[in-house]
Amino acid sequence: MGFKLFFKIVKANFVSFLAYVLILVVSGLMFGLSDSGATNEDFKILAPVYYANITNETVDDLPSDNTLIFDYLMDNNLISEESDDPFSQGFYTYTLNFVNVKKNIKPSEVNDAIYAGVVRGALIIPKDLSTLTRENALFIFHTNSQDLATITPTKAALNKFINTYHDLKEVSATAGNNLSATELTNKTLIALEKETEIVYENPNRTKLSMLSHFFSFSTYIMSAVIILLVSIVMYEIKRREILMRISITPYSMPRLIVGLIFGAITLSLLLVGLVYVLAIISYPKIALSITGLYLTLNIMLFTLPLTALAMVIGLVISKAEIVSIISTVFALAQAFFSGAFLPTFLLPKSIINVGKVFPASHTVTINNLLAEGLNTNGPSILLNIGILLAYFAVFLTIAIILSKKITKREG
Repeated sequence: MGFKLFFKIVKANFVSFLAYVLILVVSGLMFGLSDSGATNEDFKILAPVYYANITNETVDDLPSDNTLIFDYLMDNNLISEESDDPFSQGFYTYTLNFVNVKKNIKPSEVNDAIYAGVVRGALIIPKDLSTLTRENALFIFHTNSQDLATITPTKAALNKFINTYHDLKEVSATAGNNLSATELTNKTLIALEKETEIVYENPNRTKLSMLSHFFSFSTYIMSAVIILLVSIVMYEIKRREILMRISITPYSMPRLIVGLIFGAITLSLLLVGLVYVLAIISYPKIALSITGLYLTLNIMLFTLPLTALAMVIGLVISKAEIVSIISTVFALAQAFFSGAFLPTFLLPKSIINVGKVFPASHTVTINNLLAEGLNTNGPSILLNIGILLAYFAVFLTIAIILSKKITKREG
C-alpha cells in the first residue's frame, strides 16, 4: 500500500518531475558534447602571458609556495607586459605551441579571470631570462586548477626549452664560441621545432574529470527532485484524514512507512540509473570502468541522507505550497556551496567551509578524490562516506521520532 501510494502522489506532481529530468538529460548530453572531437589544439592552456623583473639576486626572495608567487610579484610591482630580452622573446614564441595566449587581461584581473573560468591561469616569464643561470631560469604558471593532465606535460615541454638553451650555451662555451643570446635562442628554436606536440600520459584523466563534474552536478537535480517529491508525499501522509483512512485498513503504520521508504528508494534508484545511462552515453569507456562504478555508487549513497532529510521536511512543514520553494532554495544553495556548479578549486575557502554542512559537499569531495586516484585517497574517501552515513542516521532517526509523535497526536 505504501509503495503504490507513494507513486500515486508522485504522479500528481509529474510535470515538475519531468522538468527536472529534462534538465538532467540535456546537461548530461552537453557534458558529453563538450569533449567530442577533441584535438591537441583543444588541450592548449588558455592563459595570459606576462614578464617579471627577476634577477639572480632576487630569485631567492620569491615565496617557496608557488601559489603565492604571482601575488608577491603583483604586490612588489615586478610584473610587466613586454620584454626586449631575446631569450625571453624566444621562450614566448615556443610557448605558443602549448599555450593559447589570452590577451587584453590586465595582471590585476588575473585572479578574477581564473575564478570565473575565463582562463586556466597565467604564465609569468622572467623579463631578462638570458641573464639568469640555469638554476634560476624559472617560469611560473599561476593557477588554482588541480587538473594536472595538461598542466604538468606543458611545464615539462617549456622546461625542455630552457634546458636546451643552456645545453647549447655550455657546448658553445666549451668549444670557444661565445654565441649571443639571440643566436642561442634561434638555435634552440630550430632544435625543438619538431617537438611541439605534447603526448599526454593519461588522456582519459581529462574525461574522468569531466565525468566527475557531471556526477557532482547531478546532485543538484537529484536534490531538487527528491526533496520536492518525498516531502510532498510525507506531508500528504500526515494529514488527519489520510491517517484516519489508514487506521481502518488492515495495514499498520510501520508497514505503511516501510512501503513509503521503499518507494523513495525506488525513485532514487531511477534517478541514479538515469545519471549512469547519461554517463555511458557521454563517456562510455570511463563510465563502464571501475571508477565509473564507484562514482555511481557514490551518488547512490548520497540519496540516502537526502531522502531521510526530505522525510523530515515533509513531516515538519504545515503547508504544501512551500515545499517547492524549500526544494528549489535548498538545491541551489547546496549546489553552490558544495561545488556542484563550479569546481571546488575555483571556490574561496570560506564558501567551501560553509558548504561542508550540506551532504552534497561530501559527495562532491568523493567524486574529486576518485578522479584524482583511489589508491592515494582511500582514507579521505572513507571519511566522507562515514559522514554521509552519519547524516543518514541522524535524519532517519528524526523522521521516525516525528512520525511517531504525529501518529500519536492524531490518535
